[in-house]
Amino acid sequence: MKHVMPVVNYVVVCGIFLNFDLLFCQQCTVRTLRVDPDKTESRHHGYTFISFEQIGPNTCFDDCIRRPRCLSFNYDRINRHCEINEGNREADVVEGNNYVYVNIEQYKKVRIYDPCSTGVFCLVGEICNTMKNGTGHCAKDTSPTQPVTDCSRLHKEMPSGTYTIRLNQVQIINVYCDMDTDGGGWTVFQRRLDGVTDFYRGWNDYESGFGNPENEFWLGNSMKDSNKNLNGMMFSTTDQDNDINDDHCARDLRKGPWWHRSCSYSNLNGQYKSEGIRGGTTIHWITWHGRIALKASEMKIRPSFE
Repeated sequence: MKHVMPVVNYVVVCGIFLNFDLLFCQQCTVRTLRVDPDKTESRHHGYTFISFEQIGPNTCFDDCIRRPRCLSFNYDRINRHCEINEGNREADVVEGNNYVYVNIEQYKKVRIYDPCSTGVFCLVGEICNTMKNGTGHCAKDTSPTQPVTDCSRLHKEMPSGTYTIRLNQVQIINVYCDMDTDGGGWTVFQRRLDGVTDFYRGWNDYESGFGNPENEFWLGNSMKDSNKNLNGMMFSTTDQDNDINDDHCARDLRKGPWWHRSCSYSNLNGQYKSEGIRGGTTIHWITWHGRIALKASEMKIRPSFE
C-alpha cells in the first residue's frame, strides 16, 4: 500500500520553490501537487548521476523532472540531500533511513507537474528551462555528474570505447564499453585482439588489471571441466595454483591464468597462437572449435532487465 506524501506546495515565481511545510506566498501563483512516493524509508541504489545538497524536496522533484535522463529520485528529508537517478527498477530499491523514493516517470509530460510538458523535447545531456512567460527551452546540462554504474547505462548513441564507471559509492574505474554488439551496453572485462599483450601473468597483475580474480564467475557451456562446472572455483595464475589438479594448470599445462578445476575446457587467457593451431595452451573454447587457437576473444556482461 502506498503512503501519501504530504501536499507539495509548488510555487512558480522567479525559480523559487517552497518546501512541503512552507505555505507563505505573496503575489504568486501556487499549484498544489500530491506526490506519492513509491517507497518510504527506501532509496533507489546504484544509478545516481547527480546529487544536490541542502535543497528542498520541491527543488529535488524539479531537478529530476527537467532532465530526460532522470527516471527517479531519492530525497533525504533530514539532511536535505537529493539524489537524481537514471534508473527506476523495483529490484534496485533498497532500505534507506530518512529517504523517500519517487519514480518520476508517472509525472513526466503531465502539465501540472512538468514545467516543460508542452512542445519541448530535450535530449539526454540537456535540461529543460522555463522562461518567465511560461515557455520552455532546452540547454546543456552543466551540473557535475557522477559516472554511470555500468556500460548499459550509457546513452545508446554513444560509441564503443573506454568510459569511466562507478562500481559503488567510492570505487571508480575505466572500462571498455561495447556499444555496437546486440544493442550495445556491454561492459568488457577481458578483450584480446592480438598477441601484443602478455596474459601469462601473476596474481597481482590480474587483480589490478583484469579485475578481482577471487570473484566467482557463473557460466555454463565450456566453463566446465570433465563435465563439472567451474562455479565456486578460485582463479589461478602463474604464481597461485588454486585448481585441484596435481599439476599446475595455469602455469604449466594450459599456460593461461583461468578458473581451472583440473585444467578446464576453456582457456581465454592462454597463449596467443596463429589462428588454426591446435593445443591445450592456446586461446580456446572447446565446445565451439575444440582446442583450435582463436584469433580474438572478449568477455563482457550486461544486466538483464527482463
